[in-house]
Amino acid sequence: MKKLSLASVSKLHGGAAGVGAFVLLALAGASNALAASVVKFSPQGEVAQVRQVRATFSESAVAFGDPKAAAPFDVKCSEAGSSRWADDKNWIFDFNRDLPPGTQCSFTLKPGFKTVGGNLLSGKAAFQFSTGGPAVLRVQPYEGGSIEEEQAFILTQNGPATEASIRQHLYCEIEGVHERVPVKFVEKDARAALLKHFAPNEDGARVTIVQCQQRFPNEAAVKLVWDKGIATASGLATSKPQTFSFNTRKAF
Repeated sequence: MKKLSLASVSKLHGGAAGVGAFVLLALAGASNALAASVVKFSPQGEVAQVRQVRATFSESAVAFGDPKAAAPFDVKCSEAGSSRWADDKNWIFDFNRDLPPGTQCSFTLKPGFKTVGGNLLSGKAAFQFSTGGPAVLRVQPYEGGSIEEEQAFILTQNGPATEASIRQHLYCEIEGVHERVPVKFVEKDARAALLKHFAPNEDGARVTIVQCQQRFPNEAAVKLVWDKGIATASGLATSKPQTFSFNTRKAF
């Protein structure tokens, strides 16, 4: 088999300039082959339920079994937790509890962090996620059921929402009424009685009880819309609406 000499490479690639380009490409290929990175990070973006974060590296980041192995990320989050290495490539951060809505967290690779092979990390170095705004977990009466003309709705959420944002973004749609109908909060005594009877074991801060500001006609389709913009005290708001459908009972 004929050997490829430097001269022949030079001819193939246009002289000295070609040789230089060839050498640079070879070096770049070697560099890319050695580059280490975070190949997977979860979660990212908006995720409603979070208890754990996991990062996976392309090569051994620590000596497996080393109890003193340092965490690779600087963590910025209002919720506490602890980190550990599952193995030489997988790092885990466990939160002390399920994250409530309105939580935002960021994880940034520490400057100078190197793998066991001595390689610095390339590629994406910062990762973020949030738990979004408050979402409705359960509505009473149950969706699809028959309701009264002045029905009170009990909404149990995954976290508290501000009263101002609820007033602005929670509304009713009533068959035959060609505009959104705002809601009103039930009075204190009525709220306490409804909570005691229908949601005795719930944290009251996570429960919203409202009525629509207009009496429903009989046998009408009614929708209760928990819209985009309902926010937690931290200001993080819902990005998707939730709609619950009902029908008003027949007239007696």
